[in-house]
Amino acid sequence: MTTIDQEVAAQQLNAFLSRKPPRLWVPRSEPPEILAYPSRSWYDLHLDEDLALRRLTSSPVVLNDIDGLAVRYLDELRENGLHSRLPEDYLPEVPSGEYRADKPGILGAVEYFQENFLRPCLRIGTCLLFCPGAPTWPFFLIWRRVLNDDLDDGLAVDEKYGLYLPPTSSNRPDLLEASRAYTSKQVMHDLQALIDRSPNIGTWVMLAPSKESEDLISSLHEPQAITPKVCRTTNFPHLPVSSERRRPRDASEPMWSLTDSEGPPEPLKRNLRSVDMLKPSVGPKSRIVPAAFRRRRSTAFEYENLTPESLLRLGWARAVETDSSIVVFSCGTLERIAIWRRDTQTLHISELIKVSASDSPPYLRLQVGLYIAVVKDTIARLREESSAGLRRSSRKRKAPEDVSARAFKRQKVDNKKPTKPESAITIAGRKDFMLLYLRYGMYDSPAPASFVRIGPCLKTSDPTKNERPSVKRHYSEDQCIRMILTSQLGLGATGVAHTASLQVVHNDGAEQTQEVVVKIALLPEPQAQLRHEFEIYRRLATHAVQGVPEVYGLFEDLEGGAIALVMSHCSESVGSPPDSPELCSEFGCQRAASTISVGLQLSNTRYRKRFYAVLDDIHAAGVRHHDVRPENLMLDPTGRAYFIDFDRANLDPTDGAKRREKRILVGLLERAHYPDYGMRSPRTPPST
Repeated sequence: MTTIDQEVAAQQLNAFLSRKPPRLWVPRSEPPEILAYPSRSWYDLHLDEDLALRRLTSSPVVLNDIDGLAVRYLDELRENGLHSRLPEDYLPEVPSGEYRADKPGILGAVEYFQENFLRPCLRIGTCLLFCPGAPTWPFFLIWRRVLNDDLDDGLAVDEKYGLYLPPTSSNRPDLLEASRAYTSKQVMHDLQALIDRSPNIGTWVMLAPSKESEDLISSLHEPQAITPKVCRTTNFPHLPVSSERRRPRDASEPMWSLTDSEGPPEPLKRNLRSVDMLKPSVGPKSRIVPAAFRRRRSTAFEYENLTPESLLRLGWARAVETDSSIVVFSCGTLERIAIWRRDTQTLHISELIKVSASDSPPYLRLQVGLYIAVVKDTIARLREESSAGLRRSSRKRKAPEDVSARAFKRQKVDNKKPTKPESAITIAGRKDFMLLYLRYGMYDSPAPASFVRIGPCLKTSDPTKNERPSVKRHYSEDQCIRMILTSQLGLGATGVAHTASLQVVHNDGAEQTQEVVVKIALLPEPQAQLRHEFEIYRRLATHAVQGVPEVYGLFEDLEGGAIALVMSHCSESVGSPPDSPELCSEFGCQRAASTISVGLQLSNTRYRKRFYAVLDDIHAAGVRHHDVRPENLMLDPTGRAYFIDFDRANLDPTDGAKRREKRILVGLLERAHYPDYGMRSPRTPPST
């Protein structure tokens, strides 16, 4: 085996990391991208106030601390004699001059990183972190866009980039066998813990290269106090503090030397219209003031120009979502690195980094240190959480009973004749105002959103009714629906589906609760699809079709930006084995190998007939589902069959179209085969 001169290898590696990247040029986007806050800002209004950004401070030590990590790991590699090859034998040349990207906007900046220096820097980081001394430096760490949703096409900002730790099909770290021999058991244990937690770590906020983006990033340096944005509803009933929530903590021994000289942040100041509206409701006649007194002209989310403060909020919210201590703001030509201090809710921002001209510290070495810092900090906090037995707060929680509701229950009710209490849905069907709270993961609404009804409850009201109630200047507790979103079910073409707890207070003070599903749509096209879906459910309710979700109303946000469809929960999709033991014994599951197979076959004729009967009733009502696939077929624990997600459905189809859809269902249930639905959903005009 050839002996490698460790000093020569170290010099070559340092020489590579000291090279300057080329200058970046990207073509102009057509149509031009918009530098605006993404639609996720609607959710950011509900960020837990203990996780909100309170302060920005400039920290010159950030770059030195991160670069120092890379220097320490490089020195250890040399001192321990772990260079197994000369770097010039396997590291590519870094181009000089100017790099002209083929793609415009953010994708052009991503192409610039990937084609010039990203891959070798990731390989170096992988070797230093996981398998020093390996004869072949593996490709393991990946930098990429970690979410594939395209809700905000056409924007010049995208906060969903980060590091990715690829797992195998068995959810193990996807390291080559040749590299595993040089990886310690502790490192493999840490990697497995990271992948079990989430293979996505770190937060990169990418902006399209432009003069405007450079100005924004350059402006992120003035120390300032930041007031979190919240919904404008006032005098609302507060939800009790959940004892199950655990706040994320910083590592006890951080890798950076940050100080807070200004003391702890001030308490959260809400954007209220009157200081006398801060007390919570205490009875059925309390005056809850909605966020606005009239409906907006448009319910769709309206993009606002990105400002330095909103850019900070965007990066901060994404870091909270991914539980990342490090946030990188980059437009391909300029960068800043920020460190999130959880204990003081402060973002420590670095000095400005010029990508193609940085030499103190060198940009490529700084990138290696950045990857090391992201991984090491996440592992350190994960170890401490594990040793302390901390639970992550993303679990589903049932909201505790409200204080005001308990007060109502103490009131005396003089009923001469006992009557059967009304259900929560019956009571809610008479109410037109809804307070919407988020309470899951990083969300715990400091103030609820104000929603007003735009579509009737199709279960308890006349489905043909199409009234638009006026907005009152205030509401009492018994005039409101409290909707508490408790988890996210999934992301679809019409928006985001959530599980929720619907709570109402009857005139006599008794509280009723019902578990429901709430779909929220933000942008114009998903909102049009959600309105279309409501009209389909209206037709089905008019014909009393069973085996479809019950719809309890369509609501719009008085501050704009969202509409919500409230409906029943139909249990489990047939795409996965049901929870009920009785169904598991009767409902045969068999995985199919074909790429177009459903992956499931029904062996019990009784259940197949139930789906056939429901589809016949849907067709008899003049509706074609148009999206029959396993995810949209549901069975509840009693074996009742349901069809869900009618956003692609159309009205008054031909008899031939109905027969074709029936054949599709037969093929799905009896041969585990279904076609690829690649068409766009039909749209109906928005309600006026």
